[in-house]
Amino acid sequence: MKLSRNILFLAFFTTFFSTISYSQNYGDKDYYLIDSLNLDELSKDDSELIKKALKIYHNSTEEIDKVKAIGMITERMMHDGWIKYNLYAKKMVEDNLAKKPTGELKKRYLHSLATAINNMGIVYNQKGKIPEALDCFLRSLKIQEKIGDKDGTATTINNIGTIYNIQGDIEKTLEYLLKSLAIREEIGDKKGIAQSFNNLGSIYFKLTDYPKSLSYFKKSLKINEEINNKEGIAYSLANIGNVYDIDSELLGLNYHKRSLAIREEIGDKKGQAMEMHSIGNSLFMLGRKEEALIYGKQSFELGSQLGYPDYIQKAALLLSKIYQQSGKYKDGWKMYKHHINLRDSIVNVKNKNLALKQGEKYEYEKEKAIQDAEHNKQLEVITEREQKQK
Repeated sequence: MKLSRNILFLAFFTTFFSTISYSQNYGDKDYYLIDSLNLDELSKDDSELIKKALKIYHNSTEEIDKVKAIGMITERMMHDGWIKYNLYAKKMVEDNLAKKPTGELKKRYLHSLATAINNMGIVYNQKGKIPEALDCFLRSLKIQEKIGDKDGTATTINNIGTIYNIQGDIEKTLEYLLKSLAIREEIGDKKGIAQSFNNLGSIYFKLTDYPKSLSYFKKSLKINEEINNKEGIAYSLANIGNVYDIDSELLGLNYHKRSLAIREEIGDKKGQAMEMHSIGNSLFMLGRKEEALIYGKQSFELGSQLGYPDYIQKAALLLSKIYQQSGKYKDGWKMYKHHINLRDSIVNVKNKNLALKQGEKYEYEKEKAIQDAEHNKQLEVITEREQKQK
């Protein structure tokens, strides 16, 4: 069982919150292990996955088998509850490592610890906390390299590549993505290879090299279909749709709808929010404003429910355009202000991260300057001594 998560890049265009009542059917903590797991929000696949994993957990006598069972949930669960299960697994591993196991058992625990830390990095990355995300990925990578976990190493190197992508360092991003791809090809990880192709396609999309981007996305789709990786298929379809949106919104729309159908099937709510926006944007560009409004509202509401500002501000911008073209200027202005406020908050987070990076660079350069000055002073003393000896 592969107990780690990868970050997928999604080539994504910048394209009234209504009150929603949610049921409150929370699972019993003694059985489900975590607090506030709303069972009514779980998809059928997630429910079956948790049921299967917890059956193994509660019937296991060995702690490492219990950890492995929770790992099944953190790797494959689509609902955000996987984050709480990840923290639960991390605590279990740390408690058992404190007992100082040896040999293969210690290695297995370290593998699970690296996985949990990597997953924490993904959560930080999604929340825009880049320094914290990078710290987690580097800690995870150190453990994985120590125990010779090539699968985990490839995953974490891929995720570090996403950090450089966020920081706008394309050269470093490609370097890390290609390193990850090379390891995955070496160990024959088809799912990982497909994901690497997807990520490379997203980078070339960003560079506006659309033919190369489309080529990578189609390679990724082919492998994902071969191994029936539904999540990967959904990402590939979405990315192909984004490329086709450049010249043909209608062709792109078809791919986005296919992607949305799969995301609904597997219960991927974040993916649904993204695809609802993409579909709404395509419909708007095609002049189908009423249909676009439906998808725009759904994307906004789901993004608000999930609490991801990036999704909300994109949906708000789309809604503001639709309202303006429909003559609803008051609603349009309201949504536009919402978009601006969220966009500015996201930019502020990015600027803060950039300032932190620049601050670290400044401290490094300051320390280096001090060391260089000391080195030059020593050279002057040595030179003066040699002159006296002469």
